[in-house]
Amino acid sequence: MARVPVDEAPFALGKETEVTGVLKVRGSSLCQNIIINA
Repeated sequence: MARVPVDEAPFALGKETEVTGVLKVRGSSLCQNIIINA
């Protein structure tokens, strides 16, 4: 039972980091577009 969280933890952490990384990239490019258009 304790083995499941240990096995899933790196995968969940990797997905979370990947998602936040994508959001950061999209957010920064979106801010750049707004600044350029303004």
